[in-house]
This record gives sequence, structure tokens and C-alpha cells, in this order.
Amino acid sequence: MYIFRNKLCFILILCTFYSYSQAYLVDFHKITTVPKENLNMIPGVIPVYDVDVYYILYHTTDAANNSVLASGAFMVPLTDSCNYFPMVSFQHGTVLRKADVPSRNNSEAVAGQLFASLGYVASMPDYLGLGDSPGLHPYLHTETEAKATLDLIRACRELMNDTLHISDNGQLFLAGYSQGGHATMATHKYIEDNNLNNEFKIIGSAPGAGPYDLSGAQAEMVFLNPAYPRQGYIIYLLFALNNIYQNLFTNPSEVLKSPYDVSIPPYLNGNYNMTQLNNALPDSLHEYLQDSIYQMILDYYTKTHPIWQDLALNDNYNWCPLAPVRMLYCQADEQVTYLNAINAQQAMQNNGATDVQAINLNTYGTHGSCAGPAILFMINWFHTLMTPCYFISNIETPQPPVLTLSPNPTNGCFSVDGLKKDDKISVFSIYGNLIMSKEIKNDDNHIFDLSHYENGVYIINIRRINATGVKFKLVKI
Repeated sequence: MYIFRNKLCFILILCTFYSYSQAYLVDFHKITTVPKENLNMIPGVIPVYDVDVYYILYHTTDAANNSVLASGAFMVPLTDSCNYFPMVSFQHGTVLRKADVPSRNNSEAVAGQLFASLGYVASMPDYLGLGDSPGLHPYLHTETEAKATLDLIRACRELMNDTLHISDNGQLFLAGYSQGGHATMATHKYIEDNNLNNEFKIIGSAPGAGPYDLSGAQAEMVFLNPAYPRQGYIIYLLFALNNIYQNLFTNPSEVLKSPYDVSIPPYLNGNYNMTQLNNALPDSLHEYLQDSIYQMILDYYTKTHPIWQDLALNDNYNWCPLAPVRMLYCQADEQVTYLNAINAQQAMQNNGATDVQAINLNTYGTHGSCAGPAILFMINWFHTLMTPCYFISNIETPQPPVLTLSPNPTNGCFSVDGLKKDDKISVFSIYGNLIMSKEIKNDDNHIFDLSHYENGVYIINIRRINATGVKFKLVKI
């Protein structure tokens, strides 16, 4: 079941509540079970398990650090012999249409399913602005790629611990291809820059064909190559960066010539795919960019136009990773130049990194033909580092607390039956405002009064010592 747009307004308000309660998981459901036979697609890789695929809706933050919802997919091996798994977070490549994402169980989800069939739990973010996240996707924006990825991992851990009664073993592997390579590098860097290594212990990071040197090698390929084959990427990037930094244009006609200033923006409404956008554009950017904007190409070496500032803010190649990194590329890639990986390797080694390699998988491989070999490399490399899944008998199975709330709806007062000493009850408005909080001092029924508050929906959050918390939605009429 998809979350349709007419439901998003309510859920977007509800997400503010989750930021107060420090929960990430908002909603989930199982999409399907994929038989292992359906995943037998890479020679030499034999799937072991059928895979349960889950839809996840979770809380994260946008580029302005505002609360927002995002969606993603979570894949779990279907087995009674394991309950303690290594985790892979796989970041998908460029998509334009909102529905072309892992949470819709389409082709983008296959990589995660394949890892799950080999004994990992696999997390796959849709990213902001895609799937059931509102607005325009902040394409190649480093910080939101990382935060959407990490907050989904947190939400998946909540689902595992509270509902599925399994756990990840603390080993985290990062992987992705194309934009997913950029997002993988962004996530790795964000973890180490923000000292999150204890929460996210990276065992290996394998970004493939990513534009890490966005303002350098990749910009040179895109802007200085008159035959660049994916003009839609340029539009996507210009509008996404402008949406974040608001420094490129205030009106599409300032950046696009007629008739493209009118015909192109609708392709960014979430209903069109990248092929459709590419087909709507001329073969060369000087044909559709205003001459003043086209001068940014001539500005490549002085880089005074704000586009260069925006691109540089989202470079993620010049740093010093502590965990092992394998940057995978094919030398004939026509969309993302292999120099991204070469430049990153050089910069990282100059910064003191000791376990970083740029690996050429095929001198003649293109962007499309390189994806399969890249995933095969990721699988084989991760298998040399991972601890195989196994069963732990002493993983605690959380018992659902016996709590009841009544009446619901209420005209003012309500009671909660089953509260224990040291439980804490908090009442939030639907806008996320805390209006009442109380620590329980004795075991008993407890009555709470909302008579002085306006009618509407309230969230009741109950925290319990050494037990799973409970949330209720209460309607006051």
C-alpha cells in the first residue's frame, strides 16, 4: 500500500512528534516475499534465502534541518537459523520520477534483495523528495543523502528490535552506484566527521561510479563536453541546487531559453522519468541555457559564478576515511568520469588514508555495463569482511506492554490502565508541541484531563523502563 499525497499532510505534521520522542520509524508494512530463485541473476552468486521486503516510512531532516518524512525499503533474509545479521545500506542511482525507488519494489530494489538473500539485512533509502517524501529531490546534496541513509538505518533497527525480534550484529557495509556512489561516500564521510562510529561501525565502503569530485572532474565532463549524453542531469542539478541554496535564479526564464523555460519545469513534478526529461532537451546545453548562464562554462577556471560554490559544497572526495574504501569504476564510463575515483584516491592518500583503492573493473566498460560487475565486486569483498549471520538464543524478545487507553474519542478526560511506577507519559499536540508530561509514581489506573485544550488529535507517548514504549492516537471531540 502506498502513502498517497492526500494523506501526506497529516503524516508530515505527525513527523514533528517523532522528533520530540526520538523515534525514527513512523510506519511500515511487508510488501512481498521474493523467492531466492528469482535472485539467481549474477553468475557465481548463489542466493541462500528467500527475502521479505518491507516498506518503511521514517522521520529525518531536510537541508534546512526541518522535520520531514522519507521512505525506503528494508530487506530481511527469511530464515529460522539466523537472528543476528550484518547490515548493508545500498544507495540507488539517479531517478527523477518519485515512484522509481526501492520502496516501490521495482528494479532499484534488486540490489538490496540480493544482499539479503546472502545473509545480510539490507537498508535502501529512497532519498528526500522521492518515494513518499515531499518536494523536489535535493539531487547530489551531500548532507541530506547521508542523513536520509542513516535515519533509515535507525528506523530499520527499531523495526528489527521492536517487531521482527532480530538484530544487526553491528557490522555496517555501505554500497551504491552512480548517484548511489556519491551518497555512499557522503554517508561514510558524515559518520566519521560527526563521530558516529560507535553507532555506525563501517566495516567496508564500496561506492561505484560516483561523482565525488563534483566541482572538478565531473563538472568538466558535464559542462565542457558538448556531446554529454544526459542533459537531464544538468537540469536536475541546477533546479535542485537552486532549491537548496536559492542563489542561481528566481525564475526559470533566467536560466532557460524559450520555450524550455516553460516546457521543462513540469518534468520535475515527480511524474516523469529521466528518459522523458532527456528527450525533451536539445543535445547541447548551450541550446537551452541562457547565454548569461552558459558563461559559467567559460568561468570554469576562475569559478566566480555561484554554481561553483554550490557544487564545491557537495564534493566528497578530499578527506581521510578511516574505514576501508573501494571506489569502483569503468574507464569508458560516459556519464560519470572515472577521474572522480582517481582524484579521490589521490586526495585521500595525500590526507593520510591507508586503506583506499580506486579499482578499474573494465577499461572498456560503460556506465550501464559497469553496474553488474560493481555489485559482484561488492558482494565478494564484503564476504571477506563480514561475520556470517547466526542465531543468538538470548536476544530479548520485547513483550508488548499491557496498556489500554479509554475512552477514545474523549470529550476531555481519559484514563490509561496498566501504567507502572517510573513509566513516563507525555501528551503532544498533532503539531508536535508538548502539552503535558508526567512521571508515574505508583501502579494504578491514571486519569488525565484535556478539557482545557481544543478538540483535535493528540499523541500519547508512554515510555517504560526496560520495556517497549507505546504510542496512542487520541481524538478529543
